[in-house]
Amino acid sequence: MRSRIRPALATIIVTAWVMTAPASAGAVAPAAAPASSAVDRMTGTVTHRATRTATAADWTSLGGTAISQPAVASGGDGRLDVFIVGADRALWHKSRTATGWSAWESLGGTLTSAPAAVSWGPGRLDVVARGAANDVVHLVFADGGWSRWESLGGTLIAAPAIASRGPGSLDLFAVGVDREIYVKSLSASWSGWTSLGGYAASLPSAVSSEPGRIDVVVAGTDDAVWHKSYASGAWSARWVSRGGVAASAPAVASTGPGRLDLFAAGTDGALWRKSYGGTWTGWSSVGGRLNSGPAAAGSATGIDVAVVGHDEAVWHRALAG
Repeated sequence: MRSRIRPALATIIVTAWVMTAPASAGAVAPAAAPASSAVDRMTGTVTHRATRTATAADWTSLGGTAISQPAVASGGDGRLDVFIVGADRALWHKSRTATGWSAWESLGGTLTSAPAAVSWGPGRLDVVARGAANDVVHLVFADGGWSRWESLGGTLIAAPAIASRGPGSLDLFAVGVDREIYVKSLSASWSGWTSLGGYAASLPSAVSSEPGRIDVVVAGTDDAVWHKSYASGAWSARWVSRGGVAASAPAVASTGPGRLDLFAAGTDGALWRKSYGGTWTGWSSVGGRLNSGPAAAGSATGIDVAVVGHDEAVWHRALAG
């Protein structure tokens, strides 16, 4: 993965590229591709309607009709929030609390990409997506209710990613037209866009495992998953390969300090996982039959993964951390 220094973009335009999976590149999964390409990898929207069985055992259907890959967020209090774009292009939401799963509800908006979501603690959610004007649009849940949609500007041609390093902190990530990763951060106010270098072949995913720490992953032009981290007030100097051959943009989640889990669709259409807890494991299959890229959120009790199945419903699986 190449890393180059370029001036930050005043107006960010993001892109992603369809990935292939050559068998010789160190496979995440057997090099036997699914029968159809189901997801627009720039926007995360489902572009092909398949009729095959949705998933394998151990997955649970959450229903819904998704035209995008899902987003998930966990506030650490046992609550899980799942978001998709519905056929009406609005954002749809379903949550799990101590009393069980809610029904799907519309949160409005006119979205042109998959959503991304993060929680910096109980009672707070931030959701972003690409809007009708190709800008970043932002929705907040706080004080027991949802805000109105607001524009954060930009000119996007793909879905944004979002993470939080702690209360009051947000980080947006995107791929520039030069294929470098760019970040825009909120503390007291929003910063401009800053390049993190690299040379990306997918949209990024990001997570904070502890206050002041953030990890970003992306597929490189070799289809491996590449990784960069922020700690002690600075970004790591280089992108590091975590191997594999990803048939989707990767997702990253954490169950706590010093722990990371990477997820990606393999070339067999199943979900694949690689974990860090002091040392890295190899890639292993979690199963399923995906019709979208994965979304993942971690907490002290484990990891929740959501995907779109081949019936266009959202499917969920809880995994040990």
